Amino acid sequence: VPILPAGTYEWCVEASGPGNGFTQTVFWEFTIEADQSLSVAEGWFYEGKRIDAPYLFDVTVVRLDDGRIRLYGEDASVEENGGIVHNVVSYLSKEGLTFQKEDGFRLLGMGFDPFIVKLPDGTFRLYYTDQQAKAIRSARSEDGLDFTLEEGDRLLSNGSEYERSGVQGPKVIQLSDGTYRMYYSGIDENRHARQLSATSSDGLHWKREEGVRWPDAGDGAPYLDPNGMTHLYIGGLRQDGLRWINGFFEITSTDGLHFTLGAAPIIKGYGHPFEADEVNPEDPAVIVTDQGLRMYFALYGSIGSETRGILPESGIYSVLYQIKTDINEPLEENGLPNHFSLGQNFPNPFNPTTGIPYWLPTESYLDVTVYDILGREVRTLVSDIKPAGTYSAIWDGKNELGQVVASGVYFYAMTAKSLGDRRTFQKIHKMTLIK
Repeated sequence: VPILPAGTYEWCVEASGPGNGFTQTVFWEFTIEADQSLSVAEGWFYEGKRIDAPYLFDVTVVRLDDGRIRLYGEDASVEENGGIVHNVVSYLSKEGLTFQKEDGFRLLGMGFDPFIVKLPDGTFRLYYTDQQAKAIRSARSEDGLDFTLEEGDRLLSNGSEYERSGVQGPKVIQLSDGTYRMYYSGIDENRHARQLSATSSDGLHWKREEGVRWPDAGDGAPYLDPNGMTHLYIGGLRQDGLRWINGFFEITSTDGLHFTLGAAPIIKGYGHPFEADEVNPEDPAVIVTDQGLRMYFALYGSIGSETRGILPESGIYSVLYQIKTDINEPLEENGLPNHFSLGQNFPNPFNPTTGIPYWLPTESYLDVTVYDILGREVRTLVSDIKPAGTYSAIWDGKNELGQVVASGVYFYAMTAKSLGDRRTFQKIHKMTLIK
């Protein structure tokens, strides 16, 4: 996975004084004698750069009702007076790989650590860090573009040992019982971050959970898998209590409170010729796709683990953890499936969205429909003529009227008829929606 080939580079870093608008731009020239690469853990596949935006970080992603992916991020813009303002911007993608920037700002001047949550009613809530107030706050939107600030604090620093210098980095997941858990970083008086957590029934009023989720970590990207296990992808772990590990790891928990560290980093950066200077993968965000679990992350340079640098390959990248959805997945000939097939949905159980994979060997009329346990039609996902290929139908847990359906067991059926040789294919699978 080459990122920087051997050669000589100029490295630009902008540093600003706290609160006074002072900005200084410093340039270094450095030489890499051999190609440097990110290290990606086994099972994860490097996909390359998704967005060429060197000042974009703290990304967060959400799937829309039509299956498209919207990525939000903190954009650090340099103003004419030399000051830096942090805004939340967004990018849109049909398949999660090629993104186009959307016009305007989602939040203006308060873009620290954004995290997006799609609520059961189809609206969006954006959590963010208010550094000046030492609080986590939120904004609400009907369409995911125009946000209105919500009154009050979601979580205000309580001045305790672990939060003396503030709270930051909210990451929220919805649990199987419909409640919410927020993972966030508490910052002590020495600027040391720890993973803490709080719970809420409505996403607005939060109650802290006792104890530390992880003792030595920055912000974590959460994922609740179909088996109910919580995964946090975190950066900023210390090695031997002295040096930050350059990359991020997976920690897992069966109860969301007590975590175990994985054996190796998911992604690891590489060093810089200056001591303690590194090129860092940072700010992971994850989303479930029909292909598996996709992780987006930012790539930066740093000096002494303090200052962000602008390197030639800075931007937003992605890796994919592929999960087979059907052991009978058809082999492909000349890039096309060799027979009809309907795969098991992923994730399963799911909440609120799942992908249903299917394969067509020839151009065919296709129908994919969801039924409830009594055999009543709930939603037609596909009813169209499709060319040969590999596809995925997305179901968001809603019926034809756009209403969220009850949790429980559902069935999805595929009927395909080849337009050439008139072959027909029918198959049914079961899936479980949890809330």
